[in-house]
Amino acid sequence: MSRKHEESVVSRHIEVFESDWEFLQQHFGRSSEAKLGVSVAIRQMIRKGVRDYQERLARRLDRLRGSEAGVAPSGATPLPSLDKFFKGSGEDTQ
Repeated sequence: MSRKHEESVVSRHIEVFESDWEFLQQHFGRSSEAKLGVSVAIRQMIRKGVRDYQERLARRLDRLRGSEAGVAPSGATPLPSLDKFFKGSGEDTQ
């Protein structure tokens, strides 16, 4: 029986590092104390990462809109690069 989700989901094939998969199985799999389920854990991790990234983008765009004539502050880029996606815990990066 499939579980109900708060919004629609899609099934996608992705490659995961073996060590990460083992960690997820150990902490969220059937034999773990949490018994949350690896898919649920991954969905929650992705959701949090995406939401945090969207918030950082919104803050960056707000700063750019507030700067003189739309000119970005010295050293800033209009959008953060993906390598900064996971940097910090909800902190804005420059």
